[in-house]
Amino acid sequence: MTTQHAPFHITAGLPFGKKIVVTLPAGRSFWLNENQFEVLGQIRITDDFMSELILDISKYMTVTFDPGEDPDIVTIYLNMNSSNTRLVTAGGYYDIIMSDPLELDNRAARLVEGPVFRQAVVTSDKETIGVDQP
Repeated sequence: MTTQHAPFHITAGLPFGKKIVVTLPAGRSFWLNENQFEVLGQIRITDDFMSELILDISKYMTVTFDPGEDPDIVTIYLNMNSSNTRLVTAGGYYDIIMSDPLELDNRAARLVEGPVFRQAVVTSDKETIGVDQP
């Protein structure tokens, strides 16, 4: 399985969303239904797994998998609202991993990875409004 590489451009204070479509190996004998895998994601300072965690993005992901329609396609929707993106306090590196559930982890695959570019946006400004006197 080939790891996809795609950068994330996140603006803190604005919603962010991605649809990620992954093709699993055909004819596999594992990950045949949603109970046999989990999908996890994280943003870290660097691409080293041991580097400081910025944010666990797993809770913002929804995974769809239809073993009847197309058993080799997994679709991951990453949706963060404006409050969630404020939790991304720095740019860094992300990855999304599919693995056996819980502590089993006999198999794991990095599905997608890439740099995270973070920008900030000002959502409100203070302004003094004066009234002209004649």
